[in-house]
Amino acid sequence: MWLKAGSSLVYAKADAGNREVNLSGKAHFTIERNEERPFLVNTEYLQMTVLGTEFTVKEIEGDNNTLVTLTEGSLQVQSFGGKAVVLQPGDQLIFDHLTGTCTVHQLDEFDLSLANIWKEERLIFQESPLKQMIRTINAYYFNRAIDFSNFTDVGDIDFTIRFSPGESLETTLYILRILTDGAFNYRFVGERVYIYN
Repeated sequence: MWLKAGSSLVYAKADAGNREVNLSGKAHFTIERNEERPFLVNTEYLQMTVLGTEFTVKEIEGDNNTLVTLTEGSLQVQSFGGKAVVLQPGDQLIFDHLTGTCTVHQLDEFDLSLANIWKEERLIFQESPLKQMIRTINAYYFNRAIDFSNFTDVGDIDFTIRFSPGESLETTLYILRILTDGAFNYRFVGERVYIYN
């Protein structure tokens, strides 16, 4: 299990014999299959039943939804008092806290990789277009709101860049702007970052 900074996990003592945890925040799980003892993940709004699979859960205090993204296997997700939904690999479930509704959509390969990019020690890009790099940075620094709706990619130019571990978002954007020869601009307004041409 990978636990994002600022998140917490509560579980019973090992000798209790169960495989149930309570999550607050964001975590990625890789669970060994055991049909006799399913693994359960509880958040404030959802319960996930796992037989053997790999998935990510994001439920941040103050957000209006919970995201569950399945990488491998199958996963049953149920809101408390709601109907169970079984996810297939590549599915992302969004549970709206305000309406109590679930929507499920299939992610393409790139978006599925973005769901787990935050686990990586550092950002590495190999022949990547700038807009794809900015989308990846947006997923990597998930606690910052990055708005790139006013940005248009710079054509058929691909970049290969390896960042140092632990770079801040501010430093990452500064270095990226220098290395791409000023292909974009950005500004910070409170917790939001605006990226534009």
